[in-house]
Amino acid sequence: FSNQIDLAALERTMIQHQAQGILPLAIVGVAGSTETGSVDDLMSLAALAQKTGAWFHVDAAWGGPLLLCEDGRKLFAGIELADSVIIDGHKLFFVPMAQGMVLFRDESALDVLRHTARYIIRSGSVDLGRTSLEGSRRFDSFKLWFALWTIGSKNYAQLMDYSLSLGRSFEKLINESDCFELTSEVKTNIVTWRFVPAAWKSKLRRLRQSVVEQKREDVRVSTLQQLTALLNETTVEIQKIQRQKGKSFVSRTTLESVIPGFDTVVFRAVLFHPLTSPQALSEVLSEQKSIGESVLARLWPKFEAQLVEWEKPISQATEN
Repeated sequence: FSNQIDLAALERTMIQHQAQGILPLAIVGVAGSTETGSVDDLMSLAALAQKTGAWFHVDAAWGGPLLLCEDGRKLFAGIELADSVIIDGHKLFFVPMAQGMVLFRDESALDVLRHTARYIIRSGSVDLGRTSLEGSRRFDSFKLWFALWTIGSKNYAQLMDYSLSLGRSFEKLINESDCFELTSEVKTNIVTWRFVPAAWKSKLRRLRQSVVEQKREDVRVSTLQQLTALLNETTVEIQKIQRQKGKSFVSRTTLESVIPGFDTVVFRAVLFHPLTSPQALSEVLSEQKSIGESVLARLWPKFEAQLVEWEKPISQATEN
């Protein structure tokens, strides 16, 4: 649910590798994944990197600009200990593609990449081509410089604060709804969720838990697989119909399961447009609920034979 790296498993693996003479090259932590907005425990990863002598890199391609606001800095505690950090300006900094950067704690780390030539980028040159894969590059950094100069760090901080508040607002709306469930812990401004009939929620949660805890019988596993397939197909149909209607739109993705065969298709909203309002998010859910009831009723017969012990979805759509 948190989509964080398993620290205990990581440390065990690194110890095993070191015993085999395999030295760790680097540890990579994520500060806001582009799929779910998840955030790793950067402080613990930094400590593990220091303990093992590994390079500590943080992928903040999506979340990096959140560091401009106080909540973002708290969320990414430990990023200041990284040896290198990557941030994309064409994401939360709102600049045109492509604009990305990598920041190094120690500039001399770039020496391992340094390359010179007699006719250009000579050893005493200030040309950055000496330490990049490209010798000749576009002036993409100008786009970010201009955006920072125009908007300013304080205004960016307000945009980041509002973006995080939208994530919290949407999380609350989903938790309070009777027919949706979150599929990832909301840490930043990306939210994933899916449509689940109210009558199924508690029973589905118990069934899922029993399978995860391996208190499982074949019929339970089969039932959960069929329900997952049904809800996955429902999610895809809702997303397509909502897009076709043209009133609102969210993307979708497929989240891998810790148990093979239970990958889950989910809705995905990236909440950083400054004109998006909580009211608009509520309307998105209302439309999805209406579409979802109709879609589920239509798809139910396809799965009914495999779900003989499961209640038929009750909704206005099925009664009609």
